[in-house]
This record gives sequence, structure tokens and C-alpha cells, in this order.
Amino acid sequence: MKLTKLIVASAVALTLGAMATTPVYATADDNNVSVNNQYDSDGQYNGNYQVINGEVQTNSQTKLYNSNGQLASRSLAPDTYWIADRMIMNNEQQPALYRVSTNEWVKPSDVTFINPIGRSLVTARADANLYDSNGNVAGTLPAGISYITDQRKTVNGITMYRVSTDQWVKATDVNIGR
Repeated sequence: MKLTKLIVASAVALTLGAMATTPVYATADDNNVSVNNQYDSDGQYNGNYQVINGEVQTNSQTKLYNSNGQLASRSLAPDTYWIADRMIMNNEQQPALYRVSTNEWVKPSDVTFINPIGRSLVTARADANLYDSNGNVAGTLPAGISYITDQRKTVNGITMYRVSTDQWVKATDVNIGR
């Protein structure tokens, strides 16, 4: 993750009728903000998760887990999209679970994480292949033409930018600008 800013703020938590101030440390990566603190804005303890702004796409029938990593009784249908608002990290500081419901989480290996990036422009350096969400070639992005992108995802280690509903271009084939 490219660290672009460090934000230091103060969160106010009510404790037994008294005010307490707890520092909150956040990092900003484009429009995706991760907050590393112990308390939500409502003063509730949040455990060891980070607040994120993204969505996940299921790769197949996807099992759900609770925040302790125990298998839940439900699953998600294949090729569906779900808002992901929190992430639990493992000891190596890699994502271990993404939250898709109040206490339902998915494993990163079972989904593709998509990070909304706000409106940016991508311009192909040369004619570039466009891919659908399944990785099939779906057309060509002509060289020198700028397209609006609003999402970024990584598939098999390759960063892609969305330029239409289901058309993605490799980051290595485009220039990014606002």
C-alpha cells in the first residue's frame, strides 16, 4: 500500500460518565482510509479490525465466517458483489477477513477486493486490451483516449482499473491522472 498521508485525530469516548480522549491514527491511500484504533465513533470497542472502503466480488460459492474465523451457516452466491467496510489483519499484517455483514466475514482467498478510488482518468499509452471480470479479452482501449475510472482491483497480482461496467484495463497499460 502506498502511504500518502498520515492523519492524527482525537476520538472522544464516554467512560462511566466521564470524558476520555483516545488518539486515533489513520493512513490514507487515495480514497481508502484505514483507521487503527480500539473504539468506533459510538464508543464501542472494535477489536483488531481496520475500517476500509471497498467491495468484494465472490469467486465462487463463498463461505462466511464470524469475526473469530469460525464457519457460519450461510454462504454467498458466486460472482456477486458485497460492500466491505472492515478488515481483520493477521500477524503478518495481511488481510485475514473482510466484513460483508454485521458479523459475517469472508476470506481474501475466496474473493477479489475492489477499491473505489474516486473519479480519475486513465489514458492508454498504446492500444490496450480490455478484460471482463472473468479475465476474458473484451475489447480494446484505443491509445491516447482518456476514460473515467472509479475502481481498482488486483487479480492474480495484476492491478486493473475499471473503465466501464464490466471492462478493466491493466494498470501497466495506462497513465493515471485526474
